[in-house]
Amino acid sequence: GNTAFWKMTDTLFRQTWESQDFVGWAGKNRLKTDTFQQCLHRGTVQSAITAAMPKGINGTPANFIVENATGKQTFVAGAYPLATFAK
Repeated sequence: GNTAFWKMTDTLFRQTWESQDFVGWAGKNRLKTDTFQQCLHRGTVQSAITAAMPKGINGTPANFIVENATGKQTFVAGAYPLATFAK
C-alpha cells in the first residue's frame, strides 16, 4: 500500500549506493520480497530507460510540450512552475 511505498522511497533516498541491496531493503520495509524481486527483474524499468535515453530523458521529471496545431514537441527537463509552460 501507500505506507510501504513511502517507507521504501525514504529508504532509497537515504542510501549511499555503495550497496544496491534492493531486495534486502524491500524486506526491511515489509514489502513482499518475492513480488518485489519479480518486478525488479521483469525488465520493465530497464526497457523504459532504454526508450527514454535517445530522447534526451535521463531523469525525472521529464515533460514534452506538444503544440496541437503543428504537432511540434519541445522537451523540458526538470520541475518548473506552471507559468513556465504557459509561454
